[in-house]
Amino acid sequence: VKEFVALARSHPGKILYASAGNGSVPHLQMALLAAMTGARLVHVPYKGGGLAVVALISGETPASIPTIASAISYIKAGRLRALGVTSAQRTGALPDVPTIAEAIPGYEMDPWIALFAPAGTTRPVVDKLNAEVNKALKLPEVVQALSGVGLEPWSSSPEELGARIKADYEKYGRLIKLTGASSE
Repeated sequence: VKEFVALARSHPGKILYASAGNGSVPHLQMALLAAMTGARLVHVPYKGGGLAVVALISGETPASIPTIASAISYIKAGRLRALGVTSAQRTGALPDVPTIAEAIPGYEMDPWIALFAPAGTTRPVVDKLNAEVNKALKLPEVVQALSGVGLEPWSSSPEELGARIKADYEKYGRLIKLTGASSE
């Protein structure tokens, strides 16, 4: 990561990076890295993560922060080289790959997936759904399946998820304002 940042700084505006599209998580992850390091990178938005990974593998773009799920098979096959993961801790799917924060302290942008119910769903139904999902996330076969594609199971309460949504909304809002990233 440090070498990549040094290369980008020594060639401002010359290093292209692929993303899954304007305003996508991979776009914002690289925008955060650029903002934190002062690197000037050129964003190349694709229509989806699969096309961004193809651009990376083919050499059309030399850099990207794809999802682990879209890149892991290419990493394991030696067709892509993982420099760092965006989570706060190393991931079980790629335990030898350092976090970006190990090179750039304070960097962390760990997207997540959650289950939502329609507004107005009664609290007993929400609690039952939450309990069942949390139970499922502890099953060894579920943990293994999720970990195999770079997803780390996260059990929480509706209140914890609400707090995470609020914190991420504020964090990503600041990042979007700082970088000028948009979906256009």
